[in-house]
Amino acid sequence: MNIAFLVSRPDKPSTKFRVQSYLPLLQKEGVNAKVFPLSKKIVKRWKIFFYLNHYDLVFIQKKLFSFWELVYIRRQAKKLIYDFDDAVMFKKGEKMDPTNPVRQKRFMRTVRICDWVIAGNQFLLREAKLFSDRISIIPTPVDTERYIPREKKRSTEVTVGWLGSKSTVNYLKPLVPVCSELRNRFPNLKFKLVSDSFQELERFEGIQKIWKEEEEVWDLQSFDIGIMPLPDDPWTNGKCGFKILQYQAAGLPVVCSPVGINREIVTDGFNGYLANSREEWIDKLSRLITSPELRSRMGKAGRERVEKQYSLKVIWPQFFMTLKRTVN
Repeated sequence: MNIAFLVSRPDKPSTKFRVQSYLPLLQKEGVNAKVFPLSKKIVKRWKIFFYLNHYDLVFIQKKLFSFWELVYIRRQAKKLIYDFDDAVMFKKGEKMDPTNPVRQKRFMRTVRICDWVIAGNQFLLREAKLFSDRISIIPTPVDTERYIPREKKRSTEVTVGWLGSKSTVNYLKPLVPVCSELRNRFPNLKFKLVSDSFQELERFEGIQKIWKEEEEVWDLQSFDIGIMPLPDDPWTNGKCGFKILQYQAAGLPVVCSPVGINREIVTDGFNGYLANSREEWIDKLSRLITSPELRSRMGKAGRERVEKQYSLKVIWPQFFMTLKRTVN
């Protein structure tokens, strides 16, 4: 089997975790997989499209094409899969417009024209179901052999950590007063943020570390608690909770907003906490800060759930079967 993966950029998280994670496994199965990052230059893009008929399957990762590009890709592709793990019909980059007719139409055409569609969560499935029944859910997999817990040294210091990017750092702003209150209550508490940029975040007192891929696992292991605040809107409901899965794979208890898939991944009081109001964030973080035993118990429960439901070992057979079924 020969597969062409069409991706926006090779360094995007969606590409890394929903395409590149599978490449070694596909190779073991004798599959010839080629990843094509799409140039912004029209001539280079169409040169890629021209050769798509050499492949048994064309796999589009999240990109929404113009009408004529999509029509030509469909003409060239023997079989066509569309995979998406964000609410792409509502937003591009930092600009969200739920009523944008161009993105809505592109999404509708893409879903209708493909042989199969893969959605990252239930919310995205429902959006795609408006236009096709040829769709299934495949969560974003976590490599539980890479993301592993680290034995915690006995220490009175507790680190609350956040891992993210410049596109999500704004979500931390409502927690600035929460962090200030907790620091006043607990002198042994520190906050650590890991991101590629902190330009939008002011008045935050804590460690701000620039993200590096080779240090990502170590950074996660340096946390005692992971947090994921989110507003509740169409874009965030489309998120697939990968940050939570990374925390849990590293054996961390989690406190997150009860938005979208977060409510599926986190069972409140079992493998983490759901927090909405300022008071809930303070209360639930305080419980974890003051109890190493609670942190350990929730961290183990989270790791077990990731291993059983979201690990690469579990998700890979679903993914490969979907590819084979579509081609055949």
